[in-house]
Amino acid sequence: MEISLESKAMTILETYEGGNNYLLELKKKSKLNKKFYPTRSQSEYIINFHNKQPKVARKWVILDAYFAQKLANDKLMTEIPEKVWVEKLLAEKEKAFHIWGKIRNRRISRFLVTKSCGHKRQYS
Repeated sequence: MEISLESKAMTILETYEGGNNYLLELKKKSKLNKKFYPTRSQSEYIINFHNKQPKVARKWVILDAYFAQKLANDKLMTEIPEKVWVEKLLAEKEKAFHIWGKIRNRRISRFLVTKSCGHKRQYS
């Protein structure tokens, strides 16, 4: 009998002790809620990135105008952000970076940033 993708992901989460904040959040959810079961996309993420060490960046990244507008719309912001604080690069996907960081003075959280949206220079 073959084990489901979601079951494999739950097994990985139970013993995960790495530095990926998203995986740590999912692990915490699974401990607090015994009925928690990861979605298919969460399970794929867990399986693909549980053994990858996040890269610590700790710098501001300036956004291009298009992505800044999109981010403001998605997060229901009244002002368009010019930059994002990147604490960690959790994962690098084909077209995007999975970031642990913050936008302006909001609390640190996770979000995706397309590879083409950010300028690769530190904000001063």
